[in-house]
Amino acid sequence: MLTGHADPRINRHAYGSNPNISVFEWPNDSPNLHGRVAAFAAWHAFKDIFNEPRSHLVLQAGATRAPGRVATSRLVRGVGVASLGA
Repeated sequence: MLTGHADPRINRHAYGSNPNISVFEWPNDSPNLHGRVAAFAAWHAFKDIFNEPRSHLVLQAGATRAPGRVATSRLVRGVGVASLGA
């Protein structure tokens, strides 16, 4: 769940890329955490909410997959788990 302050400039779903920096961008800009901050959302609008081109977050939103590894399902000791395949 995300919360924040409303920006009166953003007044519709099709606004476009968020001009405001999100709290997720601060750690992603640090050398120790860059590329290790991720967001997963079911709604495609989160690409604009997180301003994917500017933030460079690992982002999976809507029907798109995050770049890199592909999630696969396999059984481990009789329990179904999700694992990351190369």
